[in-house]
Amino acid sequence: MIEKRFYDPFQLLNNAWLYRYVDIDTTKSTFLFRCFNANPGQNKRLHYALRWEDEKSKESHWSIFHFDEQGTASNLINGNGYESYISVLDTLSALGIRREDIMFGGLPARDDSIRLGL
Repeated sequence: MIEKRFYDPFQLLNNAWLYRYVDIDTTKSTFLFRCFNANPGQNKRLHYALRWEDEKSKESHWSIFHFDEQGTASNLINGNGYESYISVLDTLSALGIRREDIMFGGLPARDDSIRLGL
């Protein structure tokens, strides 16, 4: 899947975006990859994904899930609000987990930033 939006990818049809994804089912094995290249060796497997529950609120509840080598999901950390998320990113970076390692966890796109009031 392509990281088009800063929103909750864990619920099917959660919003009216043009680009809808299938939901991420944390009860089944799930493997996350960034970039689909002609050479599959260039794809990057990710082990973390952000769930931002309310795409219209910068104070939304969020969770970061860890997906292990077998594709099993576990909740790594939770919080509320964008500032809390940024703070947690600093803590995670000390553990070797960068923002780029978290699917959907990158910088909000321009429209998302405006909508979230960032």
